[in-house]
Amino acid sequence: MNDQPSIKLNFPLAVVGLMLQVVDSNGLLEEAELQRTELAAQELLDMTQAEVGNLIAEATSLLGIPVGLRALTDELKKEMNLEARINFIKQLWHIAHADGSADKFEESDIQEIASLLEVPFRELVSAQVVSKLRYIESLFKDQGGFINMPLTTAILFMEIARADGRIDDREVAVSIEHLMATFSLDQSAAEALIERSFRVVGNGPGLRAYTDFLAQNTSTDERRKLISSLRKIAKADESVDQYEILEIQNISEMLGL
Repeated sequence: MNDQPSIKLNFPLAVVGLMLQVVDSNGLLEEAELQRTELAAQELLDMTQAEVGNLIAEATSLLGIPVGLRALTDELKKEMNLEARINFIKQLWHIAHADGSADKFEESDIQEIASLLEVPFRELVSAQVVSKLRYIESLFKDQGGFINMPLTTAILFMEIARADGRIDDREVAVSIEHLMATFSLDQSAAEALIERSFRVVGNGPGLRAYTDFLAQNTSTDERRKLISSLRKIAKADESVDQYEILEIQNISEMLGL
């Protein structure tokens, strides 16, 4: 006798069920991803926050039942054309990136869902890139809606710190000191910037995005001081390897120095 509860699938439940499958891919229901799921469901299903909250509660029970991704995706294919299915995949990437990065388990589930929804591979990749860039953009913006100069600088600091394949505590400490001196920050604010930068380094749009912004919004003297800071960070662990040297040269050229 099967004691599993019976749930009748429908389109809204399948939509949220697939979203939660991605959230639960790594066995953790991250709060940031759950919040993004709520927003995505409201947008896709045109429901109120309360209605979506009830739907999420119902869909959560699907996680403990062997429903299978095919059963859920079949419900979406009944209601969605290809364009709508591609948009749905974009929403799944937004959810996966909500905590800072999409891990291998989330990526695997989204790839499988995209395959079952017959979304072309190029659209799957494009959706991931769009989602990542939107996440980076939101992280960049401060409360006034402008790209955050201290955060951009902190990200470059951490790019240099990790250039040799590891981030040394002494390099982090020097980075914090330079952020405090450059932007007149207290230590806790500088440490918070470094913490935020960890979520971007290696998962962002690339050095050009940061250097282009800095080149447009800083003086030549300020850019030279930045390069000087990068050199001091590289030396903080008492060794400067070829990768750190090349990265600093790269950044210097991109800044027009």
